[in-house]
Amino acid sequence: MDNKKFLMTSTLSTPFIFYTAVPGLNASAQAALDEANVAFQAQDVKKTAELYKKAIENSPTSGHLASNLGALLCAQGLFNEGVKLLHKAVDIDKKCAGAFYNLGTFLINNNLYEQAQQQLDRALELDGESVGTLNNLGISLFHQHKFEEALKVFEKAITLSEDFDFAYHNIGAIQFEQGAIPEAISSFEKAISFNEKNFTSYNSLGCALFLHNQSDKALSMFKKSWTLNPSYRMPIYNVGYLVLAQQLLPIA
Repeated sequence: MDNKKFLMTSTLSTPFIFYTAVPGLNASAQAALDEANVAFQAQDVKKTAELYKKAIENSPTSGHLASNLGALLCAQGLFNEGVKLLHKAVDIDKKCAGAFYNLGTFLINNNLYEQAQQQLDRALELDGESVGTLNNLGISLFHQHKFEEALKVFEKAITLSEDFDFAYHNIGAIQFEQGAIPEAISSFEKAISFNEKNFTSYNSLGCALFLHNQSDKALSMFKKSWTLNPSYRMPIYNVGYLVLAQQLLPIA
Protein backbone atom coordinates (compact mmCIF):
# COMPACT_ATOMS: atom_id res chain seq x y z
CA MET A 1 0.00 0.00 0.00
CA ASP A 2 1.35 3.42 -1.00
CA ASN A 3 0.63 5.43 2.13
CA LYS A 4 1.85 8.67 0.50
CA LYS A 5 -1.06 8.93 -1.89
CA PHE A 6 -3.58 8.70 0.97
CA LEU A 7 -2.04 11.43 3.13
CA MET A 8 -3.21 15.05 2.83
CA THR A 9 -0.61 17.75 2.30
CA SER A 10 -0.70 21.12 0.59
CA THR A 11 1.46 23.86 -0.87
CA LEU A 12 1.55 27.37 0.57
CA SER A 13 0.56 30.29 -1.63
CA THR A 14 1.03 33.92 -0.71
CA PRO A 15 -2.18 35.98 -0.54
CA PHE A 16 -3.57 38.82 -2.62
CA ILE A 17 -1.79 42.14 -2.36
CA PHE A 18 -3.46 45.51 -1.89
CA TYR A 19 -1.97 48.85 -2.85
CA THR A 20 -2.14 51.44 -0.07
CA ALA A 21 -0.45 54.03 -2.28
CA VAL A 22 -1.38 54.52 -5.93
CA PRO A 23 0.37 56.90 -8.36
CA GLY A 24 -1.47 59.55 -10.33
CA LEU A 25 -4.73 59.77 -8.39
CA ASN A 26 -6.78 62.96 -8.27
CA ALA A 27 -7.68 64.44 -4.90
CA SER A 28 -11.08 62.75 -4.62
CA ALA A 29 -9.75 59.29 -5.49
CA GLN A 30 -6.82 59.75 -3.09
CA ALA A 31 -9.15 60.72 -0.25
CA ALA A 32 -11.29 57.64 -0.87
CA LEU A 33 -8.20 55.40 -0.94
CA ASP A 34 -6.93 56.90 2.31
CA GLU A 35 -10.27 56.11 3.97
CA ALA A 36 -10.26 52.62 2.44
CA ASN A 37 -6.83 51.94 3.95
CA VAL A 38 -8.17 52.79 7.40
CA ALA A 39 -11.23 50.59 6.91
CA PHE A 40 -9.04 47.76 5.64
CA GLN A 41 -6.85 47.93 8.75
CA ALA A 42 -10.02 47.79 10.84
CA GLN A 43 -11.09 44.68 8.86
CA ASP A 44 -14.27 46.40 7.75
CA VAL A 45 -14.55 44.64 4.39
CA LYS A 46 -17.87 46.16 3.36
CA LYS A 47 -16.71 49.72 3.95
CA THR A 48 -13.37 49.02 2.26
CA ALA A 49 -15.15 47.77 -0.87
CA GLU A 50 -17.43 50.82 -0.93
CA LEU A 51 -14.46 53.17 -0.67
CA TYR A 52 -12.48 51.30 -3.35
CA LYS A 53 -15.51 51.71 -5.63
CA LYS A 54 -15.66 55.41 -4.82
CA ALA A 55 -11.97 55.78 -5.61
CA ILE A 56 -12.45 53.98 -8.95
CA GLU A 57 -15.36 56.27 -9.85
CA ASN A 58 -13.00 59.20 -9.46
CA SER A 59 -10.07 57.49 -11.19
CA PRO A 60 -11.50 54.87 -13.60
CA THR A 61 -8.24 54.23 -15.45
CA SER A 62 -6.26 53.10 -12.39
CA GLY A 63 -5.23 49.46 -12.69
CA HIS A 64 -4.02 49.56 -9.10
CA LEU A 65 -7.48 50.45 -7.78
CA ALA A 66 -9.22 47.90 -10.00
CA SER A 67 -6.77 45.28 -8.74
CA ASN A 68 -7.50 46.19 -5.12
CA LEU A 69 -11.24 45.88 -5.51
CA GLY A 70 -11.03 42.76 -7.67
CA ALA A 71 -8.81 41.01 -5.13
CA LEU A 72 -11.08 42.04 -2.26
CA LEU A 73 -14.16 40.67 -4.03
CA CYS A 74 -12.40 37.41 -4.90
CA ALA A 75 -11.30 37.02 -1.28
CA GLN A 76 -14.98 37.32 -0.28
CA GLY A 77 -15.98 34.62 -2.77
CA LEU A 78 -17.54 37.07 -5.25
CA PHE A 79 -15.54 35.50 -8.05
CA ASN A 80 -17.39 36.63 -11.17
CA GLU A 81 -17.29 40.31 -10.31
CA GLY A 82 -13.83 40.08 -8.78
CA VAL A 83 -12.06 38.30 -11.62
CA LYS A 84 -13.72 40.64 -14.13
CA LEU A 85 -12.10 43.56 -12.31
CA LEU A 86 -8.73 41.80 -12.20
CA HIS A 87 -8.85 41.26 -15.96
CA LYS A 88 -9.79 44.94 -16.34
CA ALA A 89 -6.84 45.92 -14.17
CA VAL A 90 -4.29 44.12 -16.35
CA ASP A 91 -5.95 45.45 -19.50
CA ILE A 92 -5.84 49.12 -18.49
CA ASP A 93 -2.37 49.09 -16.91
CA LYS A 94 0.19 46.77 -18.47
CA LYS A 95 2.81 47.89 -15.94
CA CYS A 96 0.86 47.09 -12.76
CA ALA A 97 2.71 44.04 -11.44
CA GLY A 98 0.27 43.59 -8.56
CA ALA A 99 -2.68 43.23 -10.91
CA PHE A 100 -0.99 40.41 -12.82
CA TYR A 101 0.05 38.85 -9.50
CA ASN A 102 -3.48 39.02 -8.08
CA LEU A 103 -5.00 37.54 -11.23
CA GLY A 104 -2.43 34.74 -11.21
CA THR A 105 -3.05 34.10 -7.52
CA PHE A 106 -6.79 33.85 -8.13
CA LEU A 107 -6.14 31.35 -10.93
CA ILE A 108 -3.89 29.08 -8.85
CA ASN A 109 -6.44 29.18 -6.04
CA ASN A 110 -8.93 27.84 -8.57
CA ASN A 111 -6.60 25.16 -9.97
CA LEU A 112 -6.04 26.93 -13.31
CA TYR A 113 -2.30 26.49 -13.22
CA GLU A 114 -1.28 27.05 -16.83
CA GLN A 115 -3.27 30.28 -17.02
CA ALA A 116 -1.85 31.32 -13.66
CA GLN A 117 1.69 30.77 -14.90
CA GLN A 118 1.12 33.18 -17.78
CA GLN A 119 -0.06 35.96 -15.46
CA LEU A 120 2.66 35.37 -12.88
CA ASP A 121 5.36 35.29 -15.54
CA ARG A 122 4.16 38.75 -16.59
CA ALA A 123 4.18 39.98 -12.99
CA LEU A 124 7.74 38.70 -12.60
CA GLU A 125 8.85 40.54 -15.74
CA LEU A 126 7.64 43.74 -14.08
CA ASP A 127 9.02 42.97 -10.62
CA GLY A 128 11.71 40.30 -10.69
CA GLU A 129 12.40 40.47 -6.94
CA SER A 130 8.89 39.81 -5.66
CA VAL A 131 9.17 36.73 -3.46
CA GLY A 132 5.38 36.39 -3.42
CA THR A 133 5.26 36.22 -7.21
CA LEU A 134 8.14 33.74 -7.29
CA ASN A 135 6.42 31.58 -4.70
CA ASN A 136 3.08 31.46 -6.48
CA LEU A 137 4.76 30.93 -9.86
CA GLY A 138 6.54 27.97 -8.30
CA ILE A 139 3.20 26.57 -7.14
CA SER A 140 1.74 26.87 -10.63
CA LEU A 141 4.75 24.94 -11.97
CA PHE A 142 4.54 22.36 -9.18
CA HIS A 143 0.94 21.51 -10.00
CA GLN A 144 1.90 21.08 -13.65
CA HIS A 145 4.54 18.57 -12.47
CA LYS A 146 7.33 20.86 -13.67
CA PHE A 147 9.26 20.09 -10.51
CA GLU A 148 12.75 21.17 -11.58
CA GLU A 149 11.49 24.53 -12.81
CA ALA A 150 9.49 25.01 -9.63
CA LEU A 151 12.49 24.17 -7.47
CA LYS A 152 14.61 26.82 -9.18
CA VAL A 153 11.91 29.43 -8.62
CA PHE A 154 11.55 28.60 -4.91
CA GLU A 155 15.33 28.64 -4.50
CA LYS A 156 15.47 32.09 -6.09
CA ALA A 157 12.85 33.30 -3.62
CA ILE A 158 15.06 32.09 -0.78
CA THR A 159 18.09 33.94 -2.16
CA LEU A 160 15.99 37.11 -1.97
CA SER A 161 14.52 36.34 1.45
CA GLU A 162 16.48 33.79 3.47
CA ASP A 163 13.76 33.39 6.11
CA PHE A 164 10.86 32.92 3.66
CA ASP A 165 9.15 29.91 5.23
CA PHE A 166 6.65 29.44 2.39
CA ALA A 167 9.45 28.68 -0.09
CA TYR A 168 11.09 26.13 2.24
CA HIS A 169 7.70 24.49 2.75
CA ASN A 170 7.05 24.28 -0.99
CA ILE A 171 10.51 22.82 -1.64
CA GLY A 172 9.54 20.20 0.92
CA ALA A 173 6.33 19.59 -1.01
CA ILE A 174 8.36 18.84 -4.16
CA GLN A 175 10.65 16.49 -2.26
CA PHE A 176 7.68 14.76 -0.65
CA GLU A 177 6.02 14.31 -4.06
CA GLN A 178 9.23 12.85 -5.48
CA GLY A 179 9.65 10.44 -2.57
CA ALA A 180 12.73 12.16 -1.11
CA ILE A 181 11.30 11.90 2.40
CA PRO A 182 14.37 12.69 4.57
CA GLU A 183 14.97 15.81 2.46
CA ALA A 184 11.29 16.78 2.77
CA ILE A 185 11.49 16.42 6.56
CA SER A 186 14.48 18.77 6.60
CA SER A 187 12.71 21.36 4.44
CA PHE A 188 9.49 21.33 6.49
CA GLU A 189 11.55 21.65 9.68
CA LYS A 190 13.38 24.59 8.12
CA ALA A 191 10.06 26.28 7.31
CA ILE A 192 8.93 25.82 10.92
CA SER A 193 12.22 27.17 12.25
CA PHE A 194 11.38 30.49 10.58
CA ASN A 195 7.69 30.44 11.50
CA GLU A 196 6.65 28.39 14.52
CA LYS A 197 2.98 29.15 13.81
CA ASN A 198 3.05 27.63 10.32
CA PHE A 199 0.37 25.00 10.91
CA THR A 200 0.49 23.81 7.30
CA SER A 201 4.16 22.87 7.62
CA TYR A 202 3.50 20.95 10.84
CA ASN A 203 0.88 18.91 9.00
CA SER A 204 3.13 18.17 6.04
CA LEU A 205 6.03 17.37 8.38
CA GLY A 206 3.75 14.87 10.13
CA CYS A 207 3.03 13.17 6.81
CA ALA A 208 6.74 12.94 5.98
CA LEU A 209 7.58 11.58 9.46
CA PHE A 210 4.87 8.94 9.12
CA LEU A 211 6.40 7.74 5.86
CA HIS A 212 9.79 7.71 7.60
CA ASN A 213 8.48 5.23 10.21
CA GLN A 214 8.23 7.84 12.98
CA SER A 215 4.54 7.55 13.76
CA ASP A 216 4.75 8.98 17.29
CA LYS A 217 6.50 12.12 16.06
CA ALA A 218 4.05 12.34 13.18
CA LEU A 219 1.12 12.27 15.57
CA SER A 220 2.60 15.07 17.65
CA MET A 221 3.04 17.20 14.50
CA PHE A 222 -0.59 16.63 13.46
CA LYS A 223 -1.73 17.61 16.95
CA LYS A 224 0.45 20.73 16.87
CA SER A 225 -1.00 21.71 13.48
CA TRP A 226 -4.57 21.27 14.69
CA THR A 227 -3.85 23.15 17.93
CA LEU A 228 -2.55 26.13 15.99
CA ASN A 229 -5.62 26.12 13.71
CA PRO A 230 -8.60 24.05 14.95
CA SER A 231 -10.49 24.76 11.70
CA TYR A 232 -7.74 23.15 9.58
CA ARG A 233 -9.03 19.70 8.63
CA MET A 234 -6.04 18.04 7.04
CA PRO A 235 -4.28 16.98 10.28
CA ILE A 236 -7.53 15.53 11.63
CA TYR A 237 -7.88 13.38 8.53
CA ASN A 238 -4.21 12.39 8.70
CA VAL A 239 -4.50 11.30 12.35
CA GLY A 240 -7.42 9.10 11.34
CA TYR A 241 -5.43 7.60 8.49
CA LEU A 242 -2.39 7.06 10.72
CA VAL A 243 -4.49 5.13 13.23
CA LEU A 244 -6.15 3.07 10.50
CA ALA A 245 -2.83 2.32 8.81
CA GLN A 246 -1.25 1.18 12.06
CA GLN A 247 -4.13 -1.18 12.73
CA LEU A 248 -4.67 -2.61 9.25
CA LEU A 249 -1.59 -2.05 7.13
CA PRO A 250 2.04 -3.14 7.47
CA ILE A 251 4.13 -0.04 8.02
CA ALA A 252 7.67 -0.73 6.96
